[in-house]
Amino acid sequence: MSTYQSVTTWQAEDFEVEVYYGFFSTVAEAAEMARDGIERIFVDGLCLWIVLRNGTRAPVRDGGFIVRRLREGARNEAGQRVLTIDDFDVIPMTAETMRNEPDMRSFGSLSYGVIDANGEPVALPRQC
Repeated sequence: MSTYQSVTTWQAEDFEVEVYYGFFSTVAEAAEMARDGIERIFVDGLCLWIVLRNGTRAPVRDGGFIVRRLREGARNEAGQRVLTIDDFDVIPMTAETMRNEPDMRSFGSLSYGVIDANGEPVALPRQC
């Protein structure tokens, strides 16, 4: 049986945080969680947390998220073109170090997706 995880990307100033959550038996369940299930993320104490739509809070373990920082050269181009993932560098950051980063105070939802058990992106059906 295959398992799938929801993937949500959140933005905080020049940072993007990609959060992996749950293990679902179908793509549809993982997509539903990614699209509508996670309301917000925040850093508290030594942990990154998600808040589900039903109000439940759940910790995201180190390794359950990836942090990217906008490259300096891309920052200068941000007003002239759409940024892509290639404009960011993956940086090693734990929830504890996130807590000490002033730009990691407020996150906005950016995108969502699903990955399979091998960590590969899964094509999602279009939403009408």
